[in-house]
Amino acid sequence: KVVAEEDLTFLKESLKEELLKEGREKLAKASGEGKKLINESIEEKIIAEDYDHQIDDEAEEFSLNLKLELKGLVFKEEDLNKLIEERLKPKITAGFILGEEREVNFSYQESDGEGQVFEAKVRTSLYPKIDEEEVKKKLKGKRPSAAIDYLGFLPSVEDCEIEVSPKMPDFLLTLPHREERIKIEVKTKQ
Repeated sequence: KVVAEEDLTFLKESLKEELLKEGREKLAKASGEGKKLINESIEEKIIAEDYDHQIDDEAEEFSLNLKLELKGLVFKEEDLNKLIEERLKPKITAGFILGEEREVNFSYQESDGEGQVFEAKVRTSLYPKIDEEEVKKKLKGKRPSAAIDYLGFLPSVEDCEIEVSPKMPDFLLTLPHREERIKIEVKTKQ
C-alpha cells in the first residue's frame, strides 16, 4: 500500500481533533475551582508534526507524532458576578434588590489589540427590599397573631410563618422583646 496525501491529512485532522478535545479538558481542569474556561478563546498552535512515512512511501501502517499548544482565557465567576451587579445596580428601581439566582449567557466576541471583548446576557429577578431592622423593631414583644397581621400588610409580603422556640402555652406566647433574638428569613416565590 502506498501512503497518499489524503491519508496523511485524515490522520492529522483526526489526531488533532482528539488532542484538542483532550487539551480542552485539561485546560478546564487546570483553570481551578470557581474559574471558567472560555472555549471560544482557545487558540491552538502545532509545535511538532512528525510523520513516520511520507507521501508515496510504501507502508502497511503509518503514524504521526503531533504536539499542540493550547492557550485560552479563564475568568473567575465571582468577578463576573461582581461586574454584573456593578453594571445592573444603577438600573434597579429604588426599593428593590437584585436576586441571587441568575441565568448568565456569556460569549466571547473577539480579541482586539487592547484586550478581550465579551458579551454577557443576564436574566435575574428583582425583589422588594425589606428593612429587616425596622421589621424587627415593629415585631418585638408582639403576639404571633398581631405579628402576622403586621407582616400581612407589608406590600411585598405574600405569606408569612412564625416559629417560636421554646414552645410555650398560647396565653404566654409573644415574640422576643430583644431585636437580636428575632430572626427574619426571606424566601422568594418562584
